[in-house]
Amino acid sequence: MQLGGVIVGNLDGQVAIVTGAARGIGAGIALELAARGAHLALMGRTVPALEETAERIRRETSAQVSLHPGDVSKEECVERVVGDVFKRFGKIDVLVNNAGIVDPAAFLDIELAGWSSVIATNLTGVFLMTQRAARCMRGGGGGAVVNICSIDAYGTDGPGASYSAAKAGLLGLTKAAATELAAINVRVNSVSPGWVRTQMVEEFVSPNALKHMLGRDTRGRPRSSVSGRPGKLRDHGHRLAGGLRYALEPVRVRVASAIAVVSYRTYS
Repeated sequence: MQLGGVIVGNLDGQVAIVTGAARGIGAGIALELAARGAHLALMGRTVPALEETAERIRRETSAQVSLHPGDVSKEECVERVVGDVFKRFGKIDVLVNNAGIVDPAAFLDIELAGWSSVIATNLTGVFLMTQRAARCMRGGGGGAVVNICSIDAYGTDGPGASYSAAKAGLLGLTKAAATELAAINVRVNSVSPGWVRTQMVEEFVSPNALKHMLGRDTRGRPRSSVSGRPGKLRDHGHRLAGGLRYALEPVRVRVASAIAVVSYRTYS
Protein backbone atom coordinates (compact mmCIF):
# COMPACT_ATOMS: atom_id res chain seq x y z
CA MET A 1 0.00 0.00 0.00
CA GLN A 2 1.80 3.13 -1.22
CA LEU A 3 0.17 5.72 0.98
CA GLY A 4 2.15 8.64 -0.36
CA GLY A 5 1.00 8.07 -3.93
CA VAL A 6 -2.41 6.41 -3.60
CA ILE A 7 -5.40 8.70 -3.46
CA VAL A 8 -9.13 8.28 -3.10
CA GLY A 9 -10.80 7.91 -6.48
CA ASN A 10 -13.37 10.15 -8.10
CA LEU A 11 -16.22 10.96 -5.69
CA ASP A 12 -17.98 13.55 -7.86
CA GLY A 13 -21.43 14.35 -6.52
CA GLN A 14 -21.29 11.97 -3.58
CA VAL A 15 -22.39 13.21 -0.17
CA ALA A 16 -20.13 12.43 2.77
CA ILE A 17 -20.63 12.99 6.48
CA VAL A 18 -17.42 13.29 8.51
CA THR A 19 -17.68 13.34 12.29
CA GLY A 20 -15.00 14.97 14.39
CA ALA A 21 -14.31 17.15 11.38
CA ALA A 22 -13.25 20.26 13.28
CA ARG A 23 -9.56 19.40 13.44
CA GLY A 24 -6.90 16.72 13.15
CA ILE A 25 -7.57 13.56 11.18
CA GLY A 26 -11.25 14.42 10.63
CA ALA A 27 -10.48 17.80 9.08
CA GLY A 28 -7.78 16.22 6.91
CA ILE A 29 -10.14 13.51 5.67
CA ALA A 30 -12.83 16.09 4.90
CA LEU A 31 -10.37 18.10 2.82
CA GLU A 32 -9.24 14.99 0.96
CA LEU A 33 -12.80 13.87 0.15
CA ALA A 34 -13.74 17.38 -1.01
CA ALA A 35 -10.66 17.45 -3.25
CA ARG A 36 -11.94 14.23 -4.85
CA GLY A 37 -15.33 15.78 -5.67
CA ALA A 38 -17.52 14.89 -2.69
CA HIS A 39 -19.91 17.30 -0.98
CA LEU A 40 -19.26 17.46 2.74
CA ALA A 41 -21.41 17.53 5.87
CA LEU A 42 -19.09 18.39 8.75
CA MET A 43 -20.07 17.35 12.26
CA GLY A 44 -18.21 18.34 15.42
CA ARG A 45 -18.49 19.96 18.82
CA THR A 46 -16.03 22.84 18.34
CA VAL A 47 -17.89 25.31 16.14
CA PRO A 48 -15.10 27.85 15.41
CA ALA A 49 -12.74 25.07 14.30
CA LEU A 50 -15.53 23.47 12.28
CA GLU A 51 -16.05 26.78 10.50
CA GLU A 52 -12.32 26.99 9.73
CA THR A 53 -12.40 23.56 8.12
CA ALA A 54 -15.45 24.51 6.07
CA GLU A 55 -13.86 27.77 4.94
CA ARG A 56 -10.74 25.98 3.78
CA ILE A 57 -12.80 23.44 1.82
CA ARG A 58 -14.70 26.27 0.11
CA ARG A 59 -11.48 28.11 -0.64
CA GLU A 60 -9.60 25.13 -2.07
CA THR A 61 -12.38 23.11 -3.74
CA SER A 62 -15.75 23.52 -5.42
CA ALA A 63 -17.49 21.21 -2.94
CA GLN A 64 -20.69 22.14 -1.19
CA VAL A 65 -20.26 22.18 2.57
CA SER A 66 -22.73 22.17 5.44
CA LEU A 67 -21.90 22.52 9.14
CA HIS A 68 -23.60 20.44 11.81
CA PRO A 69 -22.52 21.19 15.39
CA GLY A 70 -23.33 18.25 17.59
CA ASP A 71 -22.31 15.38 19.83
CA VAL A 72 -22.32 11.86 18.33
CA SER A 73 -23.01 10.34 21.74
CA LYS A 74 -26.42 12.05 21.95
CA GLU A 75 -29.16 10.14 20.14
CA GLU A 76 -31.35 13.17 19.55
CA CYS A 77 -28.38 15.07 18.10
CA VAL A 78 -27.52 12.23 15.72
CA GLU A 79 -31.14 12.06 14.56
CA ARG A 80 -31.14 15.79 13.88
CA VAL A 81 -27.83 15.90 12.01
CA VAL A 82 -28.47 12.88 9.79
CA GLY A 83 -31.98 14.17 9.08
CA ASP A 84 -30.70 17.63 8.18
CA VAL A 85 -28.02 16.25 5.85
CA PHE A 86 -30.51 14.00 4.08
CA LYS A 87 -33.00 16.86 3.76
CA ARG A 88 -30.39 19.19 2.25
CA PHE A 89 -28.68 16.79 -0.17
CA GLY A 90 -31.38 14.17 -0.71
CA LYS A 91 -28.96 11.30 -0.05
CA ILE A 92 -26.01 10.08 2.01
CA ASP A 93 -23.31 8.10 0.21
CA VAL A 94 -20.43 8.07 2.68
CA LEU A 95 -20.07 8.20 6.46
CA VAL A 96 -16.66 8.59 8.10
CA ASN A 97 -16.88 7.93 11.83
CA ASN A 98 -13.86 9.80 13.12
CA ALA A 99 -15.06 11.56 16.29
CA GLY A 100 -13.18 10.42 19.36
CA ILE A 101 -12.00 11.51 22.79
CA VAL A 102 -9.46 10.16 25.27
CA ASP A 103 -9.18 9.88 29.06
CA PRO A 104 -5.50 9.70 30.04
CA ALA A 105 -6.17 8.49 33.59
CA ALA A 106 -4.15 5.51 34.82
CA PHE A 107 -6.17 2.31 35.18
CA LEU A 108 -6.49 2.51 38.98
CA ASP A 109 -7.56 6.16 38.75
CA ILE A 110 -10.24 5.87 36.06
CA GLU A 111 -13.62 7.17 37.22
CA LEU A 112 -16.84 5.73 35.87
CA ALA A 113 -17.88 9.10 34.41
CA GLY A 114 -14.67 9.34 32.40
CA TRP A 115 -14.91 5.73 31.26
CA SER A 116 -18.54 6.14 30.21
CA SER A 117 -17.83 9.35 28.30
CA VAL A 118 -15.12 7.72 26.18
CA ILE A 119 -17.24 4.65 25.43
CA ALA A 120 -20.24 6.85 24.59
CA THR A 121 -18.32 8.92 22.04
CA ASN A 122 -15.88 6.41 20.59
CA LEU A 123 -18.17 3.38 20.38
CA THR A 124 -21.83 4.19 21.01
CA GLY A 125 -21.55 7.29 18.82
CA VAL A 126 -20.32 5.16 15.92
CA PHE A 127 -23.25 2.79 16.37
CA LEU A 128 -25.76 5.65 16.40
CA MET A 129 -24.29 7.41 13.36
CA THR A 130 -23.92 4.20 11.37
CA GLN A 131 -27.43 2.98 12.09
CA ARG A 132 -29.10 6.28 11.19
CA ALA A 133 -26.99 6.89 8.10
CA ALA A 134 -27.45 3.30 6.88
CA ARG A 135 -31.21 3.73 7.04
CA CYS A 136 -30.85 6.63 4.59
CA MET A 137 -28.34 4.73 2.43
CA ARG A 138 -30.76 1.81 2.14
CA GLY A 139 -33.23 3.96 0.24
CA GLY A 140 -30.51 5.24 -2.09
CA GLY A 141 -29.14 1.90 -3.18
CA GLY A 142 -26.31 1.61 -0.66
CA GLY A 143 -23.24 3.44 0.56
CA ALA A 144 -19.98 3.18 2.45
CA VAL A 145 -19.09 3.57 6.12
CA VAL A 146 -15.49 4.01 7.24
CA ASN A 147 -14.68 3.79 10.94
CA ILE A 148 -11.45 5.43 12.05
CA CYS A 149 -10.10 3.00 14.61
CA SER A 150 -6.59 2.94 16.11
CA ILE A 151 -3.59 0.70 16.62
CA ASP A 152 -4.54 0.97 20.31
CA ALA A 153 -7.35 -1.49 19.55
CA TYR A 154 -4.65 -4.14 19.48
CA GLY A 155 -2.82 -3.07 22.63
CA THR A 156 -1.38 0.01 24.30
CA ASP A 157 1.87 1.00 26.00
CA GLY A 158 0.44 3.56 28.38
CA PRO A 159 -2.65 4.94 30.15
CA GLY A 160 -5.90 5.02 28.23
CA ALA A 161 -7.74 1.79 29.00
CA SER A 162 -11.12 3.25 28.08
CA TYR A 163 -9.81 4.43 24.70
CA SER A 164 -8.25 1.05 23.90
CA ALA A 165 -11.39 -0.78 25.02
CA ALA A 166 -13.61 1.44 22.86
CA LYS A 167 -11.41 1.00 19.80
CA ALA A 168 -11.25 -2.78 20.29
CA GLY A 169 -15.03 -2.78 20.53
CA LEU A 170 -15.15 -0.73 17.35
CA LEU A 171 -13.40 -3.51 15.45
CA GLY A 172 -16.14 -5.93 16.52
CA LEU A 173 -18.86 -3.41 15.69
CA THR A 174 -17.35 -2.88 12.24
CA LYS A 175 -17.43 -6.60 11.46
CA ALA A 176 -20.95 -7.09 12.82
CA ALA A 177 -22.36 -4.09 10.97
CA ALA A 178 -20.62 -5.11 7.75
CA THR A 179 -22.10 -8.58 7.91
CA GLU A 180 -25.66 -7.34 8.38
CA LEU A 181 -25.58 -4.26 6.17
CA ALA A 182 -24.09 -6.06 3.17
CA ALA A 183 -27.65 -7.14 2.37
CA ILE A 184 -28.58 -3.51 1.66
CA ASN A 185 -25.34 -2.76 -0.21
CA VAL A 186 -23.79 -0.74 2.62
CA ARG A 187 -20.09 -1.48 3.02
CA VAL A 188 -18.52 -1.05 6.46
CA ASN A 189 -14.76 -1.01 6.95
CA SER A 190 -12.27 0.42 9.41
CA VAL A 191 -8.87 2.05 9.14
CA SER A 192 -6.46 1.95 12.10
CA PRO A 193 -3.80 4.68 11.82
CA GLY A 194 -0.66 4.84 13.87
CA TRP A 195 0.07 7.75 16.19
CA VAL A 196 -0.75 11.14 14.69
CA ARG A 197 0.30 14.47 16.16
CA THR A 198 -3.08 16.13 16.51
CA GLN A 199 -4.20 18.70 19.06
CA MET A 200 -6.00 16.02 21.09
CA VAL A 201 -2.86 13.90 21.33
CA GLU A 202 -0.69 16.89 22.26
CA GLU A 203 -3.07 17.76 25.10
CA PHE A 204 -2.59 14.40 26.81
CA VAL A 205 0.86 13.13 25.81
CA SER A 206 4.18 14.57 26.97
CA PRO A 207 6.58 15.83 24.26
CA ASN A 208 9.12 13.07 24.99
CA ALA A 209 6.48 10.33 24.95
CA LEU A 210 4.99 11.76 21.76
CA LYS A 211 8.34 11.75 20.01
CA HIS A 212 8.90 8.17 21.13
CA MET A 213 5.50 7.01 19.85
CA LEU A 214 5.72 8.86 16.56
CA GLY A 215 9.11 7.25 16.08
CA ARG A 216 7.64 3.74 16.04
CA ASP A 217 5.55 1.91 13.48
CA THR A 218 2.31 -0.03 14.09
CA ARG A 219 4.32 -3.03 15.32
CA GLY A 220 6.26 -0.97 17.85
CA ARG A 221 9.48 -1.04 15.83
CA PRO A 222 11.71 2.10 15.87
CA ARG A 223 11.65 4.24 12.76
CA SER A 224 14.84 5.67 11.33
CA SER A 225 14.13 9.25 12.41
CA VAL A 226 11.46 11.65 13.54
CA SER A 227 11.92 15.34 12.79
CA GLY A 228 10.11 18.21 14.42
CA ARG A 229 8.34 19.65 11.41
CA PRO A 230 4.55 19.24 11.51
CA GLY A 231 2.78 17.86 8.47
CA LYS A 232 0.10 19.79 6.60
CA LEU A 233 -3.50 19.40 7.71
CA ARG A 234 -4.52 17.63 4.53
CA ASP A 235 -1.73 15.11 5.06
CA HIS A 236 -3.86 13.47 7.76
CA GLY A 237 -6.42 12.57 5.10
CA HIS A 238 -4.02 12.11 2.20
CA ARG A 239 -1.84 9.61 4.02
CA LEU A 240 -4.88 7.56 4.99
CA ALA A 241 -6.01 7.60 1.39
CA GLY A 242 -5.00 4.03 0.61
CA GLY A 243 -7.31 2.65 3.28
CA LEU A 244 -10.04 5.12 2.39
CA ARG A 245 -9.89 4.23 -1.29
CA TYR A 246 -10.24 0.53 -0.50
CA ALA A 247 -13.26 1.20 1.71
CA LEU A 248 -15.00 3.53 -0.75
CA GLU A 249 -14.47 1.54 -3.97
CA PRO A 250 -17.86 0.16 -5.11
CA VAL A 251 -16.19 -3.07 -6.24
CA ARG A 252 -15.50 -3.83 -2.59
CA VAL A 253 -19.17 -4.69 -2.06
CA ARG A 254 -18.09 -8.33 -2.15
CA VAL A 255 -15.91 -7.73 0.92
CA ALA A 256 -18.05 -7.69 4.05
CA SER A 257 -15.42 -6.02 6.21
CA ALA A 258 -11.72 -5.27 6.10
CA ILE A 259 -9.50 -3.83 8.82
CA ALA A 260 -6.69 -1.73 7.41
CA VAL A 261 -3.80 -0.90 9.74
CA VAL A 262 -2.07 2.18 8.40
CA SER A 263 1.42 2.98 9.62
CA TYR A 264 2.60 6.52 8.97
CA ARG A 265 3.89 9.59 10.74
CA THR A 266 2.87 13.22 10.41
CA TYR A 267 6.46 14.44 10.11
CA SER A 268 8.72 14.38 7.10
